Amino acid sequence: ECQYNIADVTIGIRGTSANRIGAQPRLLRTTQGYDSNKVRIAIKFEAVASATADTLLSMVKQVNGVDAAASTSLSATTNKVMRITGGQFSVKAGAAAQAFGTLTLRSNPTGATVIGSPSWGRYDTEITTAVIGDAKWCFFNLGEAQEFTGAQTMGASLATSATTNVISLILYGYEYTVGN
Repeated sequence: ECQYNIADVTIGIRGTSANRIGAQPRLLRTTQGYDSNKVRIAIKFEAVASATADTLLSMVKQVNGVDAAASTSLSATTNKVMRITGGQFSVKAGAAAQAFGTLTLRSNPTGATVIGSPSWGRYDTEITTAVIGDAKWCFFNLGEAQEFTGAQTMGASLATSATTNVISLILYGYEYTVGN
């Protein structure tokens, strides 16, 4: 269950290499074992909810800082594996009413992701106050991650309490080439 009400979060962690005596502190990366074979990705969506019923989101995949066209069905770059490691989902009330959102992450092993595609993650957030601008966030870490390659696609759908709610979603991870 994700129930956070946070205005800003700043985290700084410093560490040292356990394998070197007298190693200088270094900033730890969020992607463990990062190397030149990995290209960072972000999949993002932010808009006022278009419907209250479970509806596919048209998301933008960003690879190494470059945005692609928005799509409801995203896949790995040719000859790469796309690994999603975590994300953040939020709902912000656009009216003086209680608000909720249910995010469902979906995938299709052989083609476009559609509303009936299998779910690989579901996240709920609810605002119990009736104040315009109140928001709740849900942060999630996928541990071993979810990977997509070849014809596999991924997408996300959303059910929400009102079409005045502002929805934000970011999934993060990386793409890599197998065998390099």
